[in-house]
Formats: sequence, C-alpha cells, structure tokens
Amino acid sequence: MIGGAHHWLYNVYSRWPSPVTVFAGSQPNNDADTFDRERVFDAGDHGSLLIRRIDLSFPDINFLNFAFWKKLIAAVRLISAETGRSQATLHCLRAFPDGILALAWKALAPRKRQIVTFAHGEEIGIARSSRQLKILSYWVYRASTLVITNSSNTETLVRSLSPAAQTAVIHPGVTLTDFLFSEEELEHGRTAYGCTHDDMVLVTVARMEVRKNHANVLKAMRHLLDSGL
Repeated sequence: MIGGAHHWLYNVYSRWPSPVTVFAGSQPNNDADTFDRERVFDAGDHGSLLIRRIDLSFPDINFLNFAFWKKLIAAVRLISAETGRSQATLHCLRAFPDGILALAWKALAPRKRQIVTFAHGEEIGIARSSRQLKILSYWVYRASTLVITNSSNTETLVRSLSPAAQTAVIHPGVTLTDFLFSEEELEHGRTAYGCTHDDMVLVTVARMEVRKNHANVLKAMRHLLDSGL
C-alpha cells in the first residue's frame, strides 16, 4: 500500500531531529500475510518514527452515514489519547480522509492544536467530483497552518479550492546515494538497453495515466532529437 507520496513523507519524517509518532492504517487481521508484513515492518529501524497502527479505512466519506461518524470518532479518540493536552501538530498525508480526522481533532482544542496538510494534485481532482469532498477539502486547507504542495501547479489547484490557504511549494527530493552506481553497473545497464556512452537517457517514473503527462515527455524527447541534441 505504498505510493510516491507515502515514500516521500517516510523519507522526510524518518530523518526528523526529534521523535515523530506516525498513525498508520492497519489492514484487516483476517489477511494473515499482510498482517505479518506489517508486524515485521513495524519492528524494523525507522529512524525517528514511532509507528502506531489504527483503523484509518474510510470506504465511504459521507456525513449522512452513521458508520462513517463511528469510525471518525473512534480514530479521533485514539489520536487525542496519544497527543494528550499539550501543544501538538498533526501532519496529514492529504486532505481526506487524513485532513478530515485532523479537523475533528483540532476542534477539540483549537488553541493548542495545529494542522499541516500535504497536497499532491490527484486528490484535488477527486474532491471536485463530490460536493461533500470539495467542501471538506476547502475547510481542511483553510484550517491548516500550512499546506505543503509538491509543485506550483498543485499549489494553484489548492488555491482554486481554498483561496485563503497558506501554501508553500516543496518539491519531493531523493536520497542521492540511491542513485550512485559503479561503472560496472552502468555498463551493464547500457548493454541491457542498447545504449552507448554518448546517448542521452531520460527516465520518467510514474503510473500510466493522462494526468502524469507521459505524452509530453515523449514529445520533448522527439524535439531534442530533431534539434540535434
């Protein structure tokens, strides 16, 4: 259940200079294989992270659904028990369902609790498809002390939903050592893909969907080739 956004936040907060409590969703216990992999993962060394597993599954975000309210209240109680009555900041992976939980959590102690919300772009398109999600996203972004967007385009999308949101653009980074290869490894790669030392190689890693805009990457490469670069 790991995506690019999860990987980004994991690498940021595992390097935090002080302990960070992570409220992570837990898979149903009847899925023995997944449960075992969670247990093994949680027991590993994750730097500053202290992992707490709680039920964060909200299949239907609907204020008219009693089951939604029941799960929301239970999750907020667990988070409140962990954060206590002192000053605390809850960082949210996205506006929903994480940000909705944060709104309820903050409402219990508005002067002592703050929210920081990440925005990635895809969820904003989903929010626009639902009146409830659009309204909820507006309030999450508005109530957040800071909304961290992964690009200027995502920042524009956030502002289109919530003009008063306090935003900052922080592009996802990488760990440079993950991309250092020996000459032998590089030569193996060149051979495997039929590249020479003089070839220009561009790699784009993302799901094949229109929003990721692979088409423009291909057009850019064609333009470079036509220009003799």
